[in-house]
Amino acid sequence: MVQDQRFGKASAINLFLKNTSADIYVIESGDTLPGKDTIEKLLRPFLVSEIGMTGGHPLPQDDPNRFLGFTIHLLRRLLRKGTGYFLNKGSNNAKDRKRLS
Repeated sequence: MVQDQRFGKASAINLFLKNTSADIYVIESGDTLPGKDTIEKLLRPFLVSEIGMTGGHPLPQDDPNRFLGFTIHLLRRLLRKGTGYFLNKGSNNAKDRKRLS
């Protein structure tokens, strides 16, 4: 698939989704390096039939003892609250989140 004009990543993903059909899609960023079991971890929640979407978050690789690394790790810790939740199928309401272990 080729877009005559580039409209960004979201547009490219939407074009891809409109032109394909599958039960499950895994979309990976070009800015991250997935671990060896990342795909399995992303797919595991689909064993619960109510789950319609999962996601991951990048882990910083910077040295936390250096300024930039400290800042990135601090930001990650501050933003971590609320992760690990999954929306029920057909819902986009944060009140409908389920936490999976």
